[in-house]
Amino acid sequence: MCGCAATKPWTTQRWTIPGCAREFSYVSCGECGSLSCTPVPSQEELAYYYGNHFDYGWYRQRAVLKKIQAKERWRRVAHLLTRREIPKGRSLDIGCGHGHFVKSARTAGWDAWGVDYASTATAFGRDALGLNIVEGALGEAVLRGDLPSGSFNLITAWHCAEHVSQQKEFFGLIARLLAPGGMILVAVPNAESTGMISRRERWTWCQQPYLHVVHYTGNGLAGLMTRAGLTVSESWSRDTWDANWLSDEVLGDAPRAVAKLFGKVNWRLAFAFEEGLRLACYSISGFHHWALGLETRALTRAELSVLATAVGAQRQGDTDLDK
Repeated sequence: MCGCAATKPWTTQRWTIPGCAREFSYVSCGECGSLSCTPVPSQEELAYYYGNHFDYGWYRQRAVLKKIQAKERWRRVAHLLTRREIPKGRSLDIGCGHGHFVKSARTAGWDAWGVDYASTATAFGRDALGLNIVEGALGEAVLRGDLPSGSFNLITAWHCAEHVSQQKEFFGLIARLLAPGGMILVAVPNAESTGMISRRERWTWCQQPYLHVVHYTGNGLAGLMTRAGLTVSESWSRDTWDANWLSDEVLGDAPRAVAKLFGKVNWRLAFAFEEGLRLACYSISGFHHWALGLETRALTRAELSVLATAVGAQRQGDTDLDK
């Protein structure tokens, strides 16, 4: 990812895409410490997996939680925009899915756009919510002219950069789309989190390497964005409802094991138990995030966030993390 040739195996485990012969694993970068999938999955392999085996039902079951999450994410972004005195303009959410975050931006008065691969989720956002959603890969959308270059004052990428197999091109496109002074916020699973370090392959967000092609460290992600022509201003981490210290590291595999037992009786009971317990854990371990609005400067929590602007933009304001 960062051009370092010195990589080493991170795990002995191997994963295969159902119906495909190749085996995939993770290697660790000797320079930035990020984890990368080896070998790199082809576009055909990824298209086959997402088209035939990816569990989109997970999002349908958690639709209410995802709506709440989108509003909470916009609240955090709005705080950053206010602190940095960035006026309302055009926004783009990459990997927008159902478009709940796009809707929050539009409600706040932004010319809100989303982009994602065509699916029932993007059709829902476009048809049911009336959102401006561009379907297709980011690069294809830019080449078609569907996303105007240099016109977006705000770009967000919530947990989609880890799915990208061509990271340099991805962030280069983001730099191309940003308007002068525009802001990009990227959030990904954190390879330096205590959950990843202690639980490794069993951590909630350590998924199959062909699914999460990269697990970024803070230095790895910031360095990649800098080389793409962006000016990195802040990095921080936080726990989330679906990945937090208490549920991941203290309770471990116990909640899932109990949920499987409940699932033999009623899947709704299993779902309510597992997600209810996660939320209860987050209400405790993530209290300073969701209640106090404070991020963690140390890059040890589950979700890594990096904030950057277009090169040459004047960075305004002090750090937002403790305010």
